[in-house]
Amino acid sequence: MPVYARADVMSVSIPRDSGGCGQTHTRPVVQGAAVSVWELNCPQCEQPIRKDIESSTVAWTDKTGKKHLINTSTWGDTKFRIPQTPDEASLTADIEHEAQKQMAATMQGLAAQVMAQHQTSRVAEVQQSVKADEASRAQQQITALQAQIEQLKQLVASAMPADVVHPPADVKVGVPISPEIVGVCPVCKGPSVRKHRKGPTPKCETCREGNKV
Repeated sequence: MPVYARADVMSVSIPRDSGGCGQTHTRPVVQGAAVSVWELNCPQCEQPIRKDIESSTVAWTDKTGKKHLINTSTWGDTKFRIPQTPDEASLTADIEHEAQKQMAATMQGLAAQVMAQHQTSRVAEVQQSVKADEASRAQQQITALQAQIEQLKQLVASAMPADVVHPPADVKVGVPISPEIVGVCPVCKGPSVRKHRKGPTPKCETCREGNKV
């Protein structure tokens, strides 16, 4: 199976006494530019290169349980596991760092938005609770006032004499029902009761009785 060289490896030569073919293999050039992926197909040289890959690969597991492989060799056993050059590794680290910063900023923005929504909801709940408490206290005060008014009515009723006679509703207190006006009898000059203020005073009862005799 072929092996794949790192981007900065331009050639390789493995002596026969080290297991290689002894020839020099160079990265292919197409239209004046070296190919980005160099696939080496040399059965003799592949064996020592694969042994180098195996001895240079370290496996470790992160906190989430995901397994990772780190290859410090200059060759990869597949085109998807070609080691990065130092420049590529630095660029990848910068990209990952920038991505983490952007993710952190996004998370902070989301957290602030969620916190603002929570605070708005909490303020509304507090205001609703305050209104409910104020309405409850107002109702309690109204109930207490109504109870006091009822007590005052009972006190007034208990203090009123039982033998008090109330006049009819259509009669005004202190005004005579049929007032009588006293005038002067035109005959005997004595007192004479008249029914009306206007007109002459009639004879008194004694003079009226004398006229009948």
